[in-house]
Amino acid sequence: MTVDTQTQVHTSSDTKAPLLRMRGIVKSFPGVKALRGVSLDLHRGHVLTIVGENGAGKSSLVKTLSGAYEPDEGSIEIDGAPLARGTNAAIDADVVVIYQELSLINDMTVAENLFLGRMPSRSSFVMQREANAMAREALARVGLDNVLPWMRLGDCP
Repeated sequence: MTVDTQTQVHTSSDTKAPLLRMRGIVKSFPGVKALRGVSLDLHRGHVLTIVGENGAGKSSLVKTLSGAYEPDEGSIEIDGAPLARGTNAAIDADVVVIYQELSLINDMTVAENLFLGRMPSRSSFVMQREANAMAREALARVGLDNVLPWMRLGDCP
């Protein structure tokens, strides 16, 4: 499915409420209107692909959903509830973005790279065992159960 930044897109004819609903998203930068009233619905179990030329607004839309950008206008709902502004609100709503320009830190462990910026903690102390357990589960889900979460990333083959 192709989405241009001036098109309203519904990814399903389901009558159920969408998991994600974005309405009238507008985002401008000095001299550029990156998003012009973008609206889309995404239903559970569906995949949405956003394609377009450089400068079409794909990254701006994703960064707006993830909280990295605040929209100038429009609304975002997850499971029918308004999504609060900011990256922490997006993370709390289980919105996760993996950018193609992946930056890894070789001097940190695999688990630390996976949870960068959101390491499990209690009273300002990092819970390393919990992070390693969560990382093992995540790695196993994608077939990387041979990767040890406590290994320094730079030492991984």
